[in-house]
Amino acid sequence: MSKLILETIGLTKTFGRLVAVDNVNLRVREGELRGIIGPNGAGKTTLLNLIIGALKPTSGKIFFYGRDITGLKPHVISQMGIATTFQLTNIFQGMTVMENVWISVQSRSKMRWNPFIKAGGLTDVSRKVEEICKLVGLEDKMDEIAMSLSYGDQRLLEIAIALGSDPILLLLDEPITGVSPKEAEEILKVVQKLSQAKTIVLIEHNVDAVLRIAKVVTVLNEGRVIAEGSPYEVSSNEEVQRVYLGAG
Repeated sequence: MSKLILETIGLTKTFGRLVAVDNVNLRVREGELRGIIGPNGAGKTTLLNLIIGALKPTSGKIFFYGRDITGLKPHVISQMGIATTFQLTNIFQGMTVMENVWISVQSRSKMRWNPFIKAGGLTDVSRKVEEICKLVGLEDKMDEIAMSLSYGDQRLLEIAIALGSDPILLLLDEPITGVSPKEAEEILKVVQKLSQAKTIVLIEHNVDAVLRIAKVVTVLNEGRVIAEGSPYEVSSNEEVQRVYLGAG
């Protein structure tokens, strides 16, 4: 069995009387493409923000490869090998695709603090940027300004930026929300391709997309895990049908 990479134990987050994440126990293994689904307000994004350190849990623990990362700063968690994309696209709008990815890749370069190295001399960084852009399908748009890209391509760029930090675990928060059906398919194909080399947690409101590509699916409702298993097991679960799919 593959190694446990991410684990949450009794993870809980409250905002006053609102319980956004309620005693969540999550176990993600190396090489897994895990889907996390649930209706609006289920606690999906709050759970992600707890994992990356953007929020501190009210109670519970978070472990990355067995190391307690609960409450660590986001930049520390990022340096450990966890990268994320967000619901709201987070890119440098006035810079080119190449420059956006370059910043991320160079942040992990051993030469990043050397003031005597010109950007053009960082051949390893340049090669890595090109590889990442090709991987996500943006190799022909590297010189385009980010704000000029379609929304779907901006989402792909954000994934490319996340990959630039060379993560072990990639967390994707609703990457196909708001994009056209064609662009959604392109993004899902990229996610599937990346899952061959990366452990991915895909948080999505689009249940059909997640059930189609994820190997294991966790379903949240009102902050609680109400089901977990294969796409077939989850889609057959009566509580999931009642709460999420709206079945009578």
